[in-house]
Amino acid sequence: MSNRIVTYESFSKFLNEIIFGKSKLELLEKLYKKPERFIGIFRPTKPKGKVLQHLLTSQEIKFGNAMEHIITEYLRIKGVEILPNKYQSTTGKKLDVDICFKFNNEIFVVELKIRDDHDTSKKVGQAQNFEQKIDTVLSKYNDENSLIGVFYFVDPSLTKNAKYYREYFNKTTEQLGVKIEICYGKEFFTLLNMEEVWDEICEYLIK
Repeated sequence: MSNRIVTYESFSKFLNEIIFGKSKLELLEKLYKKPERFIGIFRPTKPKGKVLQHLLTSQEIKFGNAMEHIITEYLRIKGVEILPNKYQSTTGKKLDVDICFKFNNEIFVVELKIRDDHDTSKKVGQAQNFEQKIDTVLSKYNDENSLIGVFYFVDPSLTKNAKYYREYFNKTTEQLGVKIEICYGKEFFTLLNMEEVWDEICEYLIK
């Protein structure tokens, strides 16, 4: 159909390759190299259950990676300038930004998560890690463009730590002078005035 940004066939093919393409091969390799990860008297789960658990956990992680790549490609198709996502902090720490791009003369630094359901220790670490990424990217582009940080959760149905993140990043905004958006679901694409991208992604995922 002419109003489609990408075809459903190319979308589903990419998603399936990332999530399922090598999952069974990787499982067999792990079973061969480290069978103790799946069997033993100190595991309450039977081997069959542990194998299933491993597959499902792996697919959840890969789904996040796939969405990161899919959203990046949509942005590229919409004419957005995709920037490098590997940086090094002043202390020499290597940092990977999930999505970094230039749009309307502004630099966007995006941290992408599937859902906001983290416990206390993890949410603190993730916020601090993103703050460091923003500071690092800011030092590279500060003289050229304004910078916007986006802490983005793809699934809008879970907003467990929204209040915490907003309060935390309000302090970051004051310290660094950088605008930080906390977005769920369609809000990220509304920010870019690209709601049709979100609508298409959801339609294809349902299909």
